[in-house]
This record gives sequence, C-alpha cells and structure tokens, in this order.
Amino acid sequence: MPNTKSIRAELETYLAATTPALPPIAFGNLKFDQTLSANTTYVQAQFAPISRRAATRGPNPQYRHSGVFLLTVCTPEEIGVGAGQTLADQLLDRFRVDVPILGVDVNVTIEYSEPELGYQRPPFFCQPVRIGWYCYA
Repeated sequence: MPNTKSIRAELETYLAATTPALPPIAFGNLKFDQTLSANTTYVQAQFAPISRRAATRGPNPQYRHSGVFLLTVCTPEEIGVGAGQTLADQLLDRFRVDVPILGVDVNVTIEYSEPELGYQRPPFFCQPVRIGWYCYA
C-alpha cells in the first residue's frame, strides 16, 4: 500500500530522469549548496500531500491520495524570463496528464500541470510550475 513517502519518491525519481537533463535539483531537506547556484539556474522541488480520502467503503476501503508537486525554476536575475520559461515548458511537457508514472509500489496520475506567476527572489527570478497528482491505494 503506497504512502506519502513512496509517492514522493516516485515523483522525484521521475523528475530526475527528465531528458534533456535539468539543471541541479534542490530536493526537500537535502543538502543543496545555494552559493554554487548564485549564477546558475536550478530547480527547487517541493512535495505537498494534501488529502487521503476513502474512495470506497467497507472493511478494506480504497483511498485516493492527492497533492501538489511544486517545481520552481530559478534563473539568475537580469537575463530575462525566457530561460526560466523554457525550463518550465520542459517540466510541463514532462508531467502530462496522459502519461502515468508507473512506480515500483505506486502508480501516480497527473491531474494537471500549470505554470504560475513568476517572482523575484534575489539573486534569482523564479518561475513555479504546479503539478497536481493523485493515486489510489
């Protein structure tokens, strides 16, 4: 039975296998040397499980797990938004609703993937991509 740990692992593994390769990825609660990235583009990955609700009733109910995988493309300031948007488009293409993520012990379905409003976070310009996911267990 999948849990949030296995769902997160599948999404992160799928992200890391993106081709062409992404710039460095800052995963949650792992060492990431931000100083090396002061002039380098990177992607920040944040996993947020939102709900675990019974999809069926009875003694062994099936659950629908859902949440958000927020990917933020951070590019150096003053180079324009194009580089970040190119990477955001690559992520949108990677996390499509018609391609299930078939994992070892959990299959994750993408419900939507959409860009969000970019913002300044000196010394970076950040372009978020919100990915809604769900799976059944």
